[in-house]
Amino acid sequence: MTEQQAASKSGMMERWQTIARRIRVPLGFATAGLYLFELWRRPPHPGAIAWSLLLVVPGLWLRGYASGYVKKNRELTQTGPYAFTRNPLYLGSILIAAGFAMALLSWQVAGMLAAMFLIIYVPVIASEERFLRSTFPDFDAYCRRVPRLVPRVTPGVRQTEVSPGKFSLDLYLRHREYNAYRSRPTLSQPAFPPAGFGPCCTCAALSGGSERRVADFVPHHSNSKEQSPAVRERTIFRTIFCALILAGLGGAQQPPPPAQQLPPLPPPRSGFSFPQKQTLTYSVDWRVFSAGTAVIRFEEAGDREKLSADANTSGAINMLFHASDHFQSTFDRARGCTYQFDKQTVEGRRQVNSTLKMDYAQSKSILDEKNLVNGQSKHVESPIPGCMTDLLTGVFYASSQPLEIGHNFVMPVVDAMHNVPVTMKVEAREVVKTTLGTFKTIRVQPTADAGVVKNRGNIWIWYTDDDRHLPVQMRARLFWGTITFRLVGNENK
Repeated sequence: MTEQQAASKSGMMERWQTIARRIRVPLGFATAGLYLFELWRRPPHPGAIAWSLLLVVPGLWLRGYASGYVKKNRELTQTGPYAFTRNPLYLGSILIAAGFAMALLSWQVAGMLAAMFLIIYVPVIASEERFLRSTFPDFDAYCRRVPRLVPRVTPGVRQTEVSPGKFSLDLYLRHREYNAYRSRPTLSQPAFPPAGFGPCCTCAALSGGSERRVADFVPHHSNSKEQSPAVRERTIFRTIFCALILAGLGGAQQPPPPAQQLPPLPPPRSGFSFPQKQTLTYSVDWRVFSAGTAVIRFEEAGDREKLSADANTSGAINMLFHASDHFQSTFDRARGCTYQFDKQTVEGRRQVNSTLKMDYAQSKSILDEKNLVNGQSKHVESPIPGCMTDLLTGVFYASSQPLEIGHNFVMPVVDAMHNVPVTMKVEAREVVKTTLGTFKTIRVQPTADAGVVKNRGNIWIWYTDDDRHLPVQMRARLFWGTITFRLVGNENK
């Protein structure tokens, strides 16, 4: 190879190294999206998930341990895990990514991750090493004693040969590697699998965690004072899981149809009475993983019924995205008309309180809403055609209808100033099993051309095939997975 050819090849390598550093973050997002698709297409086997922990847990530990040794702008770190391998952060990321590939038992995912490492991270590592070599005179001697990636059995650098080093909690906190654990489930939870944190962890592992010992090389690295791409990605992916909570009870609203198109709310069937006092408890699952609980309470108040619901995330999902929501509705026991619907939502950093009142005498609804984070308030009045039900009451008000197979009925639903006709399709009889027992049920599917159930995938509710029509199961099948509410408690208190 001539000197000119060598120079040309070196120039091409340097250009690709620059490109690789720039595209690894968006490629991390793309990889996470492909992982989500594979997760949706083929749920992981519990046994494979357990085996994957043998790689994921050491990878998380290694990244956290290494972050407590990196001293930016001061010295070439050669102690701690850096005495065994020059790139412990990258090695930890590889272990984590390999664990997720093992959890899915997918050669496609494994091949995708391996290709990304070879095409993107090998050039990035070489580029970083070239910078470190030009910055620290003793880097070549360090390279001769410590391997690039596969660790030594014994330390390649003795404590007496370099400045003494020990794990620093201050460095660990400064580098924010603890976000790796905040965005992943606790190991004691049965919901540890990739479904809870695989996408965010895979994306973070493939786009963050540079081994540079200085801060000015490229701004996307673990030593930067700014929030790293890995941290930002975890934050973005945590917000995905807000959609896992009460998926069938809320969603993006569409412009409502004209008020005159809304049918009247059908009254309760003859002989039906709402409970004087009752508490229903539902477990909430995403695929096979626990996501939280929802508690519904009925209480008679004269000629009105008070219906409240509390929904809280738990376990792995709570680690990823904390949500604690409270809903309360007051409606007419004889006609079903909602008088007031209150919502207090705490979802991540979002905290909003709202009250929706129905003034049937003036034929209008009145919404008062306040954002508790920024202090902004909103007051909106909107016309309503007549008796309406709300999102929460609608699920349980359907129990008051005859529910005959093949006979559908329509309920006018109001939420956030939108009036939407929701068709309840009474489809079939099925047997449903929960921890409370086996129930003969009637499956009902809510549908609409606008509002809460449009473009939301498929939603079904299973009501007991008796006079109570108690909803024992609710399910929303969306493109990123299936959410299921199962009745686990029924008390008359």
